Amino acid sequence: MTLNYETFILILLADDLVTNNIIADGIPDNIRGSPGVGKTAALRHTALFFAREGYKIFPVTLPEDIRNYYKPGNKTIFVIDDLFGKSSANKQYINAWQQFNTLLEAMTKDSNCKIIVACRLQVYRDEKFKTLHLFQTHECNMVSEDLKLTKKEKIEIAKSHIENFNISLTMIPDVDFFPLLCQMYGEQSGMDIANFFSQPFKVLRKELDFFWIEGSKSKLKLCALALLVLHNNELEECNLTSADVHDQLKEICNIYKLPPGSKTHEIRDALCTLKGTYVIEENDQYKTKHDLIFHFIVHYFSETMIGCMIKYSNIGLIHDRFLFYEEKEKRQFGRKDGEDDFVVFIPENYRDSYLQRIVEDWRQGNVWNVFDNENMKSFAFRQNMIQYLMRLEKLEQKQLANKDIQIETKEIYNPLCCCLYYGYADILNWLASAGVDINQCISLNQSKFSPLTVACTRNQTEMIVTLLKLGAYVDKTEINNLSPIYCACNNRSESQVQLLLNKKANIDIEGRYEVTPLLLACLRSERETVRLFLMHKADCNKRLCSRHVIDYKKQSDWLSWLKKVSPDFVIKYQQLFSRDDEEESLFKFMSGSAPLHIACIKGDEEIVDLLLKRKPEIDIINHDEATPLFIASRFGFSNIVRLLLDENADTKIRTKGGKTSLSVARKFGYTTVCKMLEGAIDKVHVNQ
Repeated sequence: MTLNYETFILILLADDLVTNNIIADGIPDNIRGSPGVGKTAALRHTALFFAREGYKIFPVTLPEDIRNYYKPGNKTIFVIDDLFGKSSANKQYINAWQQFNTLLEAMTKDSNCKIIVACRLQVYRDEKFKTLHLFQTHECNMVSEDLKLTKKEKIEIAKSHIENFNISLTMIPDVDFFPLLCQMYGEQSGMDIANFFSQPFKVLRKELDFFWIEGSKSKLKLCALALLVLHNNELEECNLTSADVHDQLKEICNIYKLPPGSKTHEIRDALCTLKGTYVIEENDQYKTKHDLIFHFIVHYFSETMIGCMIKYSNIGLIHDRFLFYEEKEKRQFGRKDGEDDFVVFIPENYRDSYLQRIVEDWRQGNVWNVFDNENMKSFAFRQNMIQYLMRLEKLEQKQLANKDIQIETKEIYNPLCCCLYYGYADILNWLASAGVDINQCISLNQSKFSPLTVACTRNQTEMIVTLLKLGAYVDKTEINNLSPIYCACNNRSESQVQLLLNKKANIDIEGRYEVTPLLLACLRSERETVRLFLMHKADCNKRLCSRHVIDYKKQSDWLSWLKKVSPDFVIKYQQLFSRDDEEESLFKFMSGSAPLHIACIKGDEEIVDLLLKRKPEIDIINHDEATPLFIASRFGFSNIVRLLLDENADTKIRTKGGKTSLSVARKFGYTTVCKMLEGAIDKVHVNQ
């Protein structure tokens, strides 16, 4: 490898990533930036840096590669380049990676293992990418003020690619893809550098236009590039003789006024002449030298053969590069001005053709791709889509709406599942009109859920409203014991809880560990939600794990659940989790606890007061036979002790270990609480 200045700068960047601890042990590190900025080069040089330190490099193309090659304790670096998508985050790729979350979390604790990821800015910003939390922990933004190329570095890069480069005669353009720009110019001949640097793609456009007027051999180059476009920059050598390519070539030749019998070898020869300037060949596959060049070529050909592209393009190209509406609609897609100048906007007279293609993809079982389409983010597009679907025969609508699909995890999904994932209420209405059972049990991550539970879990208020209007069962639970109201409460959404209560949801329905919504709200100190449940007459005496005792020696699952529902609670009482003494374990206090116990453990005076107004069993006991008064006394919450004593809480009740409220308060030195309890005991004696 020649060590030019660009390489040197990227090695310095790799060194900077390491010396400043940006590349962390185990935790995946994300190198992100715009196309052409040098992400892949930085990724590779960083990996080579660690190779010199004795690390073994493993390029990753599938998540299974990590499972197959990861050996705990071995010095290993896994390199992942653009694996989550190029124009947008690919839902199916993300689903595949989520199946390995447990392994990835284990790897983050291995100081000898490193994972480096290159990711494009538009993918990083995609909402779907945010579900991959581990890949967002450490990041290196190559277009940030700290890491982007300085003018001096750009000049040196230009000198390494361009013979006799003279800065006095050339303006250095302020673009992120400057390294690619220099490489592109260095591989051309006879171009004016000032013109190229100021408007590179205008220059490339003129060169492609020249192919058109130069004669049939040059037109074959256009045909070859057009074929590359249809195959989404992945044209397999072995497919050049296929029937599909034959049909595609026939239509392309007709567009460019070439004889319809153009032979495969002529296209192959044309691709060979484009090598080094536009095309490279790797592993018997043709593709452009850089994705940014491909994006430009896609846009270029969309001006002359948009119908052919809609009909024949690879589904990935249809998914990523075609938008239904013009610039004024960009905000609906989350795109920023200038982020991607080569997106193809579909002319109005081709929109029905595009919808026909999307429905055909759906018919062929590519339902995830349809729902993951960039256009589906637009309400206006979905309305066009629904109108197109409703023009189909009723039987075909029903077949599409109920089409089962199998994904990589071998789970069976359907359009309802996809609709719930993305939260498209308008599509949900159409699915219901086409005969979809909106109370069916659906699969997500190898578990079964009701649609309403999924909508509550994903905090989708509009979907909840729509499902309730369509008659969704408000109390439907599956083997996981998750009910809609429990999930709404878990999301801290009072408004969603109210929607469910308005539909007469069972307020005392139990979830995992027999936790009712009221118990959950108490655990999370959600006072307004507690007040709402009490207004609807929630049972104040339902107890956590009322039918079985938590085994304090097998706490990990229970503790994991508790950390998710109330992390502040776990932090507050962390010291009790580490104790082996069964008598002094928080599990001991909480097993069999009622809402009043929980509020006392948390020291939440306001919730205790709310509960007491509903007249619960004041001396209700948990599995250790501890009362709320005992719990409040154990933790020294004097105001809560006062509230309980005012309701005539019994001071004499003993736990299984023989302790009273007064004895435990004395043990921990809570003087104020002791005086209160002694006063209450004296008062009882006087009355007797």
